[in-house]
Amino acid sequence: MVVPAMLILSFLFASVVKNLSPRFSGFVKTSIYIPTIISGIVASVIFVFIYDYTAGLANYILGWFGVEPVAWLAEVRTALPSIAVPAIWLGFGLTSLIMLSGLHDIPESYYEAAELEGAGTWAKMRYITIPLMRNVILFLLVTGFTAQISQFELSLVMTNGGPLSETVTPNLYILNHFRNDVMVGNSIAASLLLFVVLGSISAVIFRVLNSEKAIDG
Repeated sequence: MVVPAMLILSFLFASVVKNLSPRFSGFVKTSIYIPTIISGIVASVIFVFIYDYTAGLANYILGWFGVEPVAWLAEVRTALPSIAVPAIWLGFGLTSLIMLSGLHDIPESYYEAAELEGAGTWAKMRYITIPLMRNVILFLLVTGFTAQISQFELSLVMTNGGPLSETVTPNLYILNHFRNDVMVGNSIAASLLLFVVLGSISAVIFRVLNSEKAIDG
């Protein structure tokens, strides 16, 4: 859920920033990068306060519309989406900047030629932007997926894996079982499985990237 949402939002955001003036775009890029340097622990504490049932900003805003407070981190239906928000916030800046760099690498002459042929915004995005951004998107997909599977700070601090283990991540599962002397074997097995899964996915995707480079070359 986190990685697809982050990729879509960052792609749309980068498309907008690309057309801004250099001075304003510089300010925007600096602003969105700031969350990237914040640790997962600090972000977790910030969002725990935001989601607080009695004094949190989230429920305060809901109160404007007459909506009853929500126990964001204690209910099964809201716990995982509530953790997804800070996860997206932490990675959005760097992902957007990489997307923006990829967009700047596409020659403007391609778009100009497409406009002469009568192509609209959607057609240019579908037939020019997205195909030429494929390698960037695949790279961000691999790194984003790896980062989200590897993270455990948000789940540990915000919910400790609850409610009903709804927010337990692979690394949090490994940590919890490693701390239990009886379950150390499960922790080691899970670590090896996670290593194999991440390694296999990365190998397949980067093999695709290398094959496309060979074709282009």
